[in-house]
Amino acid sequence: MRTEGADPRDVEWVCDDPAYRVHFWRQPALASGGADAVVWDCDEHRLAGVADVQEVIAWAAQRVPGDGQYVVYVEQTDAGSPGLVRLAGFDPTARMFRETSA
Repeated sequence: MRTEGADPRDVEWVCDDPAYRVHFWRQPALASGGADAVVWDCDEHRLAGVADVQEVIAWAAQRVPGDGQYVVYVEQTDAGSPGLVRLAGFDPTARMFRETSA
């Protein structure tokens, strides 16, 4: 981790009521395909009107399947295009996760 001071004047906007996305990932039992077959199932939810990200993380932690994991994102728009910024957890299908776990 790297830390450095930040100038609060270098941002142009702040959103005080963001919407969040929570993706629940799990690997269902495979009917066929053997150990080499990797299949993931994702259940996605949009949360709005929450107090803060801690509330979203608590909500996700209470609902994550016993054999699964979750990822929390905040919705953001960049140059008119909608997108997601990861706040907590890891997407098991993301390239970054596969490279660091290999």
